[in-house]
Amino acid sequence: LPPPVAGTASVSPPTVCQGGCVTLTLTGYTGSIQWQSSPNGITWTNIPGGTTSPYTYCPVNSAMYFHAVVGGSCASATSNTVSVGVTPVPTLTINPNAPSICIGGSVTLTVSGSSGYTWTGPNSYSAVGASITVSPTVTTTYTVSTSATCPATQTVTVTVDQPPVIVFSPMKPSICSGSAVTIDAGPSTNTYSWVTSTGL
Repeated sequence: LPPPVAGTASVSPPTVCQGGCVTLTLTGYTGSIQWQSSPNGITWTNIPGGTTSPYTYCPVNSAMYFHAVVGGSCASATSNTVSVGVTPVPTLTINPNAPSICIGGSVTLTVSGSSGYTWTGPNSYSAVGASITVSPTVTTTYTVSTSATCPATQTVTVTVDQPPVIVFSPMKPSICSGSAVTIDAGPSTNTYSWVTSTGL
């Protein structure tokens, strides 16, 4: 019986973003296929389920080499080796990462880690640039994305603190001249400064 024909291996696309997928194709072969991968082109490992052509392999988390071993009844043959370049996805960092403002206040959000930034938020909010200043009236989440070769997104939530409601006890104290009354303000978790029209 004639030996198997190894065929020609190809990969598409030749470069992917981290976590992407590639299609491995073997043409002009005879026999059964077993795709193998290698991080360095030296040590090869069978890809589980990689016995068809074309074959989709994902995720690709690092640069990898591939070839196909074609088996026959008398021998086996190995195809040419193809490689996949992997472009890392940038990690975006927003500062501050957990902002909190009082209602009526504002905060400047600054992103780093890539370039070409676009910010979006509720009510059709949109802005471009590394830094934005926002003044939401309620707790709001903003999303920033980058137009780099491998796009990335990150979100940040701006917490808006509402002013406390102060409750006096008693509500309407009344005393005789020369007497005293104790007025409590709540909730007790707040810190208070007292001022009166006559000084205190």
